[in-house]
Amino acid sequence: MFTTAKDIFLNCGSSSNSIGLDGHDWTGDSGNTPFLSGQYSNGSSVVLSSLPTSIDPIPFMTARIFQSSFTYSFRVSPGQKFIRLHFYPGNYHQFQRSKAFFTVTSGPFTLLSNFSPSYSVDSLGLQTLVKEFCLNIEGNHQVLNITFSPSSTPLGAYAFINGIEIVSMPTNLYFTGSNDRRIHGSALGNRFPVENSTALEMIHRLNIGGGSISPENDSGSLYREWFDDKDYFRGPGHGLVNAISIRIKYLKVAPYIAPAKVYQTSRSAIKSKSLAWNFTVDSGFIYLLRLHLCDIQQEATKRGRRKFLIRIGDGKGKNIEEDVISWSGGRGIPVYRDYVVKVVQNEGNFGKTDLVISLGNNSNLKSLNSNPILNGLEVFKLNDSQGNLAGLNPVLKTARIPSPGDRSEVVEFTIGGAAVLLILLSGNGGFGRVYKGYIDGVDTPIAIKALKPTSTQGSNEFEAEIKMLSDLRHLHLVSLIGYCDEGIKIIVYDYMPKGTLRDHLYSKENPPLSWKQRLEICIGVAKGLNYLHAENPKIIHRDIKPSNILLDENWVAKVSDFGLSRLGPTSLSRSHVTTRVKGTFGYLDPDYFETSHLSVKSDVYSFGVVLFEVLCGRQAVDLSLDDEQQSLAEWVQQRIKAGKLNRIIDPNLKGEIAPECLKVYASIALKCLNCDKHKRPTISSVLKRLERALDLQNHCTDSVSDCESLSSNDMEIVSRPCNNNSKAVHSCPTFWNKTVSHKELLRILSDKAGLKWSKRPPALSLCGLQALYCSVPAYGALSRDGHMSNSSDYGTPGRVMVPILFDDDDTFKL
Repeated sequence: MFTTAKDIFLNCGSSSNSIGLDGHDWTGDSGNTPFLSGQYSNGSSVVLSSLPTSIDPIPFMTARIFQSSFTYSFRVSPGQKFIRLHFYPGNYHQFQRSKAFFTVTSGPFTLLSNFSPSYSVDSLGLQTLVKEFCLNIEGNHQVLNITFSPSSTPLGAYAFINGIEIVSMPTNLYFTGSNDRRIHGSALGNRFPVENSTALEMIHRLNIGGGSISPENDSGSLYREWFDDKDYFRGPGHGLVNAISIRIKYLKVAPYIAPAKVYQTSRSAIKSKSLAWNFTVDSGFIYLLRLHLCDIQQEATKRGRRKFLIRIGDGKGKNIEEDVISWSGGRGIPVYRDYVVKVVQNEGNFGKTDLVISLGNNSNLKSLNSNPILNGLEVFKLNDSQGNLAGLNPVLKTARIPSPGDRSEVVEFTIGGAAVLLILLSGNGGFGRVYKGYIDGVDTPIAIKALKPTSTQGSNEFEAEIKMLSDLRHLHLVSLIGYCDEGIKIIVYDYMPKGTLRDHLYSKENPPLSWKQRLEICIGVAKGLNYLHAENPKIIHRDIKPSNILLDENWVAKVSDFGLSRLGPTSLSRSHVTTRVKGTFGYLDPDYFETSHLSVKSDVYSFGVVLFEVLCGRQAVDLSLDDEQQSLAEWVQQRIKAGKLNRIIDPNLKGEIAPECLKVYASIALKCLNCDKHKRPTISSVLKRLERALDLQNHCTDSVSDCESLSSNDMEIVSRPCNNNSKAVHSCPTFWNKTVSHKELLRILSDKAGLKWSKRPPALSLCGLQALYCSVPAYGALSRDGHMSNSSDYGTPGRVMVPILFDDDDTFKL
């Protein structure tokens, strides 16, 4: 008989030891324990004032909450373990249940990623949730670490845990022994070992034909919970339920494999019919399926009398012919069979898909006993090559969603049985309408994008967006919460209360953004793009524009709308992929438009257009203007070459931009618009220059003249430093009798004389860049032909302008 090593039941957030309704001794995590070395000095212990009577207060009355990463460390015996994590998503004082999003890791394995307990229980119609995993602890690594890390979004995201179980299991209960050939591959060959280096997640554990079996009634003191199977049937009819109080003889398997109650009930098909169970699973993973079989009917005594077909998978699944009596040797003798199946991810399924297991008659046998039978079923997910077990948050089930003809601005529908109030935000997108949603009166809103049912292109973008966002997580990318692809398709994101960048550049309802805000937003977008371009293979967004840049409550930029995104080339020898031209007019890379060659430099071009939109406060395309001004990308390049960029800067930025900041910003933005994609900078280079521009803005007191005060005579104000060998006619301006720096000199003259200075006009030598000026005998206005206009010493000339000048080497000078 298997005897467990000391098991651990941790009551998180509690300072005392308690006995739960299940009879377990639960230890509080606030005290000193011999197995726990928790790093949670910045965590919070919370106690609920009340719980529904149907919920065991141990461990769900208390919780440990963290707003930063934390780790539990357990000293355990070596071997294979059950890890069970208990969650009750409630409103814990100032922590809203809808803001709990976090990742859970253990060693090299990611158990949960961006996990939302509230979405999980709401979609399943539950109050509490237990996530069960199977891990192996090597003999020389007897410390088990479990780390909880809050997600970067939404703002105020936190992690919590109510209880942790660590229970030892018999060796090779689910893992494969060295001489074990029980696992039969379905589409994966005849042998597929589940090695000790594998992690498993229990997805379903069903008592077929019988009721639920509580953990305390499980066999082997393993505390597994077995659920009723009635909610997973597919197709008409539930077959025949058999329940016989027969003594179960564990001759072929150990009693801990499954309790006798599992084998004393079964479900069998009616003659000429089949049985099928349907499970929603994460695509892209391999699954272990364990079928528990025990013939309990009187006539089941001869080999070949209970022979039937097992089909795993839908449509392209594999038929397997099995004979229960041949396996077991007689009535009331349980056996089990393991199968593995890979659920692939393709264009038709993203994130979630259906796994179907069906049992059918063997047409070659006419006996009633050839009808299929099943007593129990377990489904486990195996980690992928990256050690990941995590999938998306549950699929959202919609009972009603606004119809295409519904023009109401406020509508209602349901998600997993929860009422949702929707407020229309946008109804003109190519994909469909975007709504702000509130679930069951919860204060935290969500954003819901509903696909137009008649949109073929939108349907393709819907699938592409889910595929991309399922694998991406970054502070400056919008976060996917969930989606629904049944009936009308919807995608659910974090709600961005500040709207889009476009709203703040062009809408008169919003106050204009400051220059620093604009810089920080552009830096955020560049960081998001840099993350995409650093992926392997690279990800090309293909539709960067202000309306696809969302802003959260703290003005943090989030790149959104991945419907047109494409994977870049997978080979290092290629710089592009050839694809049909898609995007938005005004932001399209000219090279991509002409050749259909899409590359990451196409995103750089689009981002360059956005940078000038931010600077100039005008749209990428404005057909109301003269022909030469309609395209911002072309117009801004003409203005820079003419030295007149100042004339088209957004008037709302009047007096805000530091000259050195503008020089760096405009230089990198212009390089992004180079028609030759090979001469465009990488997005990482763009990011570095934008961060440099922000640094210059933060440390400079000068600013560019506002557009309204600029004259039209194309004249510059320049300083004329004297030759070091000549005698200065006039002494240098001083401050507290000390020679002042160049920067201070400019500030003094600007304040006293109302002048704006250029540090490097084209007619001056490099001596004009010296940090200190030995003297300033005079200043004057330099005309385009290089001649100085008349101006008395320290006089004040008329209104002048300070253009940015374009050089042949793509540099800018003020």
